[in-house]
Amino acid sequence: MNDRIAIISVAILSLLGIAFAPWAAIARQTGAKNAVLLLPNRYIDFTARTELIPIQGLNIVLIVTVIALLVLAFSSLIKSKQRYILWFISGLVLLFVNSWGLSNMQASVRQIRLELVQNKITKALENPRASINVEELKTVLANTQSTTIETTILRSRYAGFTIKRLPYEKSGMGLAAFLTYISSFLAIFLSFQYFNKSKKIIENILRTIAVPLSSILLSLLAAAVVILLLQDTPTSSKFVFNGWQDYLAGRLETLWYAYYTLFANSLSSVGGIAESLKFSTPLIFTGLAVALGFQAGLFNIGAPGQMVLGAIFAMLAGLYLPGPRFIVLPMAVMAAALGGAFWGAIPGWLKARFGANEVINTILMNYIASALLLFMLSSALTFSPSALRIIYFLAVLAILAIILNSIPTISKLMSKSARLSLAVFAVVALVGVFVFGSPRPNDASVVFDMPFKAPGSEPKSYEIQETAQLGQLADFLPASAATSGSEKILDVNYALI
Repeated sequence: MNDRIAIISVAILSLLGIAFAPWAAIARQTGAKNAVLLLPNRYIDFTARTELIPIQGLNIVLIVTVIALLVLAFSSLIKSKQRYILWFISGLVLLFVNSWGLSNMQASVRQIRLELVQNKITKALENPRASINVEELKTVLANTQSTTIETTILRSRYAGFTIKRLPYEKSGMGLAAFLTYISSFLAIFLSFQYFNKSKKIIENILRTIAVPLSSILLSLLAAAVVILLLQDTPTSSKFVFNGWQDYLAGRLETLWYAYYTLFANSLSSVGGIAESLKFSTPLIFTGLAVALGFQAGLFNIGAPGQMVLGAIFAMLAGLYLPGPRFIVLPMAVMAAALGGAFWGAIPGWLKARFGANEVINTILMNYIASALLLFMLSSALTFSPSALRIIYFLAVLAILAIILNSIPTISKLMSKSARLSLAVFAVVALVGVFVFGSPRPNDASVVFDMPFKAPGSEPKSYEIQETAQLGQLADFLPASAATSGSEKILDVNYALI
């Protein structure tokens, strides 16, 4: 019964999407101003400057999609196993017809963009500048049909001709097409319950993913409410809404574009997946570190600070450690572990020695770590002499306290009267700060330049040595001979992967 309710729900939702939501976007511009298409041939150009293009077969896509969704919904009322056959057929029809329609749309968009690129290159060859390699640019023009537009633009740049921004960028499916795909995939997946053996497997899968999937959907729903309340529909100043249907389509496109940007940019390409893994891997390991503390019965809320200190230590090791890669790279990793361990040991020692609450300490130390990183990578650090004297005094006082605490006799004496010892230490610190922080004649500001800080206002260090760098994904893939500089044209046959 639950699977039938699910199929009916997604079928109805898909029908509503076909009726009111954009099926595809023929252009997505900066600021989320989009030119969208509703089935069968209704365009809404929120950019007010995108020329409409003819796309074949949209009437067929609309008719077949509506019929397949209705069959999908009404077949769910059948109690016998025959409904699974109808689900499978309807799912395949939805998958095929929408893929065919989107393929026609992408082909039309590509053809127009290709013609624009060819016209730009042809005009450049008619009156070439001195910086243009004419023979190489002619070769690029001859190969435009057999290469992607992105590769053509990149190779044109290598030939000395830069093709500026083209129209019809980021065309792709809309919310209506996405909902139709969801209906088709769900129908095909659940249709395999026709076989008794696969039915048990599917039930186990659904039971396993029910809770995390519900959590994700609820979080996306909550985010959707926030987006719809706070984000206006981006439109050109020349665009005018023609009724509530335009307004509703604009709101749905705004919501879809927010999620499309979130997931498509990070999961739809090799580069996006690589970037996602690059940023998520340190966070995954940081989460594992938190889990380790929880297993030990401690609440370690200071993992972000430990991650920052680990990054600082790894940066210093990567910049200054000499030697070959097989030595420097593991040492840089060990330095990162040492930095995180050092930062985590401080609240651990305070907990063991004084019973200080580790939650409060670790939270506060996150801010200290962030401030330390900001301090280290800031440009033109300016200090007054009095502030420097205070820093030097407190550093000396801290070193003295550590030395005294390491002497057994003095340590025992301080332990017997811990409050008095702490009070004396605080008084000495306050008096020292007052004495050393007092202004003196001829005081002048002091500017520090960190030796590892890269020139400029951007908060970053110098690039670490190659011996401390992990290999880039592109380094392991075959690159075209047209590769130049840091950009690579990768000749990858994805059908073989």
